[in-house]
Amino acid sequence: MKINNFSAGFYLLFTFCLFSNSGFSQKKEPKDYYVMEVNSELGQKKFKIDEKIGLMDENDEILIQPKFDNLTFLLNGMAIAKKENLWGVINQEGKILVPFEYESIDLGNVKQGFPEEDYTNFKGVSRIVNNDTIRLIRVMKNGKQGVVDETGKVVIPCTYLRIFRLRYQYIGIENDYKGIASVDGEIIVPPEYNRVTPKDFGFSVEKKGKMGILNKQGREIIPPVYDKLENRMFTMGMSVQMNGKWGYYNGQGILIVPPKYDEIEPSSLFDGGVIVITNEKKGYHNKDGKLIVPVEYDDVRVWRQDNSIIVQQNGKEGMLNKSGQIVLPIEYDGLNLYPVGYIKAVKDKKIGFYHYSGKVLVEPIYDDFKLLRNGIVRLLKGDKWTEINLLEKMKE
Repeated sequence: MKINNFSAGFYLLFTFCLFSNSGFSQKKEPKDYYVMEVNSELGQKKFKIDEKIGLMDENDEILIQPKFDNLTFLLNGMAIAKKENLWGVINQEGKILVPFEYESIDLGNVKQGFPEEDYTNFKGVSRIVNNDTIRLIRVMKNGKQGVVDETGKVVIPCTYLRIFRLRYQYIGIENDYKGIASVDGEIIVPPEYNRVTPKDFGFSVEKKGKMGILNKQGREIIPPVYDKLENRMFTMGMSVQMNGKWGYYNGQGILIVPPKYDEIEPSSLFDGGVIVITNEKKGYHNKDGKLIVPVEYDDVRVWRQDNSIIVQQNGKEGMLNKSGQIVLPIEYDGLNLYPVGYIKAVKDKKIGFYHYSGKVLVEPIYDDFKLLRNGIVRLLKGDKWTEINLLEKMKE
């Protein structure tokens, strides 16, 4: 009996101390408070007493005192709480991180106060301050949205109809038109475009149905006056369309080919130049925009190695140098360039080899060939094979 009396007394004393330390003067009966919601994954219970809400853990230890009109579960050490119809953010110790002065708050994983049709994703937006990662929080005041950080500091004032997350840790801002801010609150692109999309090179924009390009600092590189932009890395160049005709900007934002062609081949970028097409005929502009090959050929191929240009006309091929001068006349059935500096030529079904300069290495009189190592080629004429070292021939 002594043992039982001692145990009962200790239990009553422990219970009294527990609720005294938790803000209760005495243990409440079940009718005085009740569990509103349980989150088993987080191990938390939302409970209510005297019309105020708090949080308990799964062992009924109080995490947040019941003194709020509404409250979310703790997530990553923070909870959204409501007082006098305004929302703020607190931590587990009850410290106010974001003051109770907002109509709506969005922590990314959880939000309160925003309408149900608000599908904005603000998850994972943060900035670095003194090597620390500081979470950014979307808020609304007086019907306008802005951004604060987890210390309550205003990053973007509540002056926008919409705030949203974008790629590359940019923040979208929107009133009647869209713009872009950095995670530090700097307005990079003012809200004056119908659409703004972050890219590796900067931003593509749309204004009144016309397309353009901005650099990473928000400066217009290609003005928004074009109907279409051909999708490729702007650092290599960009094809633009206006009134059904195509032109070309280089990677520095200089218009080197005005929009006057039917087409610009997407795969024809070599040394900054571009192949152009009009009336099914092809030509070539170099990186300075100079028309090197007139638009009169059935096909144009630019060899990356030294900008030699293969042209085709009426089923025959020839070769020009990078200045547009004829190196091999347009009289061959086929030309194939090799990186080491020579060209295989087929003429009247006979095979020969030339240097890039047009110098004859092997006259086109052979019926077949086999390339061996170190520039050696085996050539067949009739039933006799001959070996020739093309690299040695190039030195002669």
